[in-house]
Amino acid sequence: MKREQLAIFDGQYVRDHLTYPDCIRVVRGAMEALSAGTTRQLLRTMIPLGSGRTFAQMPGALGEREMFGAKMISVFADPRSPGLRRHRGVVLLFEPDEGEPVALVDAEEVTHIRTAAATAVATDALARADARTLLIVGTGGQARTHLHTLPLVRDFDRVWIWGRASEKAAALAAEFEALGAEAVPDLATATAEADVICTLTTAAEPVILGAWVRPGTHVNLVGSSGPGPVEADNALVAMSRYIADSRASALDAAAEFLAARQAGLVTDAHIVAEIGVLATDRPGFAAMLAALRKGDTLHVYAVDRLGRDAIDVQTTVRDLLAKGVTLHVHGIGPIGEGVGEIIIAVLAQMAAMERRRIAERTEAGRMAARKALAETGRTHRGKESLGRPFAADAGTVRAWRKAEGASITATAQRFGLSTATVKRYCAAG
Repeated sequence: MKREQLAIFDGQYVRDHLTYPDCIRVVRGAMEALSAGTTRQLLRTMIPLGSGRTFAQMPGALGEREMFGAKMISVFADPRSPGLRRHRGVVLLFEPDEGEPVALVDAEEVTHIRTAAATAVATDALARADARTLLIVGTGGQARTHLHTLPLVRDFDRVWIWGRASEKAAALAAEFEALGAEAVPDLATATAEADVICTLTTAAEPVILGAWVRPGTHVNLVGSSGPGPVEADNALVAMSRYIADSRASALDAAAEFLAARQAGLVTDAHIVAEIGVLATDRPGFAAMLAALRKGDTLHVYAVDRLGRDAIDVQTTVRDLLAKGVTLHVHGIGPIGEGVGEIIIAVLAQMAAMERRRIAERTEAGRMAARKALAETGRTHRGKESLGRPFAADAGTVRAWRKAEGASITATAQRFGLSTATVKRYCAAG
């Protein structure tokens, strides 16, 4: 094979061309394919090379007539940052027709971006729709990439960063000022108030305790890459509904799960689903309900999402209560049999009616806008088109804010956007 046939992409090229939205889309598809059984992926193999030194290989194939390859990395202690590790290596890709190697890609940058994209896919599929507070635990490279991806799937009003070195947390918060990021000194307090938590550390012992986490919180455990070091205690694993990117990989190397299993607190059945099953239109909702056990508590924030209509909701509630599941409705409390079921059905009906009213008002507004646009050249709101003005695209918003040194609020007012949208635009850049 001639040397020029092999494309080589270094870290800078990966940073410049592998965008976060594109990577999220590709990773979501890969997770769905893995859960559907259309891809082939062996368990990661790790060869210890002494204290703080590991060689790991991760092979996989998209299908019999699809691309295949492997990521090979060294995980060594970073001499420039005591206590931290670096993942250096390459991704080697082969084409499926003649088996030729066609690309060699810097693995460290791919790992940073891909891992954050996977967390974003999990958060999008599993976190509450009204999640508003994000807590990042850690201040390294993964923390930085996660601060780029997670605002793409949820509109966070508060972004908190905690690290053992408070000065590093403050510096990272300043770097992501566009998100309104803040360094927080008390991890327990921040954990208790967060809606989405990402642990991105090299900790050997738990940094997050189950006693701190409130029901309904989505936790992404990212830092540990194999048995041994854990970022969360056994209590958090035992009290959680545990979802894995790969069930086989979790049973082999998910440190927190393995520790809880060894302690006798959970069994293999505690892994109730894979992210790939839940990533598209939440098709695994029925499977999630089926996995609930007697004594479990299901926290519900939108009762109308429990079924297709009020009758379906009432049936779902009745079935859950019959299984011995406690149904805790936000703003109401625990729901019992009989009257409780009727209350839930009424609330679901009211929510459906309100959704229809919103849709009707929206359509009426669109009709008024079309009529005014046809008659005057402007909508009834004074806009020149029914869509968002071109000046409000993400790149233009970022460029204007940087040139003017404007705040999030001022930028939102300038372009007629919400502050959450401006934060998302700025994070994507």
